[in-house]
Amino acid sequence: MAVVYTNHARPADTIGETMLDICDLTRRYGAVTALDAVSLHVPDATIVAVLGGSGCGKSTLLRLVAGLEPPDGGSIGFRGRPLAGVPPHLRQIGMVFQDYALFPHLDVAGNVAFGLHERRLTPAARTARVATLLDLVGLAGYGPRQIATLSGGERQRVALARCLAPQPALVLLDEPLAALDRTLRDRLVGELATVLRRVGVSALYVTHDQDEAFGLADRLVIMERGRVLQTGAPELVYGQPASVAVARFLGQRNLLPARVRSAEGARGVVRSALGDHVLPLPPGSRVGDHVTCIVRAEGITWHDGVVGGSLPARVLQRRFAGSRVALEVALTDAGLTLGCELSGIAAPAVGAVGWVSIHPAALWCCPAEPGSAPTPDP
Repeated sequence: MAVVYTNHARPADTIGETMLDICDLTRRYGAVTALDAVSLHVPDATIVAVLGGSGCGKSTLLRLVAGLEPPDGGSIGFRGRPLAGVPPHLRQIGMVFQDYALFPHLDVAGNVAFGLHERRLTPAARTARVATLLDLVGLAGYGPRQIATLSGGERQRVALARCLAPQPALVLLDEPLAALDRTLRDRLVGELATVLRRVGVSALYVTHDQDEAFGLADRLVIMERGRVLQTGAPELVYGQPASVAVARFLGQRNLLPARVRSAEGARGVVRSALGDHVLPLPPGSRVGDHVTCIVRAEGITWHDGVVGGSLPARVLQRRFAGSRVALEVALTDAGLTLGCELSGIAAPAVGAVGWVSIHPAALWCCPAEPGSAPTPDP
């Protein structure tokens, strides 16, 4: 069954503080380390998305925060107090599972009211609270409906309303949209973010879907093999990956060996097959260091005629993807191939010859992977 926890009145002096503070959290299953010294912070009234592939430890993280499993090491602080030894029903935390786990023998109102059973409310107050929540999630008037008659999106909203009923301080969401089709999922991401922000609740949202994470989160956490690779605002993490592993996970495929040619403060000249570019340098970079230059595919523009700073190119492959077209283009002078994404309206055909330019903001560099091939001096 879905876990819905009770909540006490929120102290006024907690507004603005860190809601959840996780430090060096570790969880092992035999020889497998599911969480390896994970640390992250969830500020008050903030939606934090934990993004990672299957088996990265993101769902395990939620279970430990909820109190469904004990950690093997580390600590979880909630509003400045340790959660060690605190049972799930006293953690002021609500959870929405992937399958929603609604009660089929109860109608919609009964499912939402279930989260209020431990609250000392009069029947009239309980009925009013249920009606308010159903209106909040866009299901006004659905109280008498049976669960079996609802669509997947409607069930997701009922599960969210039930979770919010006891006014939890923190909501944990474990891939709640994974079972829905893409069109409905895209619509509900925006609606879900609106509801959570309107209520003003903090949320830890686990997903493997980048579009969900980018469309929902105030802060993003990238996980791989039980470890946190990078945290930050979604636009910052996407545009400025801290490592090759993060860049690859986010779909960046143009990763070029490069070398630091000069360094002055936090910026310097980085030389790759594309030439010299002044870029922010990884912390601690020195002249001669090997780095990886990232070229975002959407920052490459195709031109039928030569323009200033453009490079001659030829289209090798073309993949239609609706509003966008993915191209593989050979840069004949640079001796390399880049992937780019263009609007589907006027993308060139395979074999087309033209020029490409790269927007300065589409370039970034991060430390080279250990053991990667060094960049020869141009």
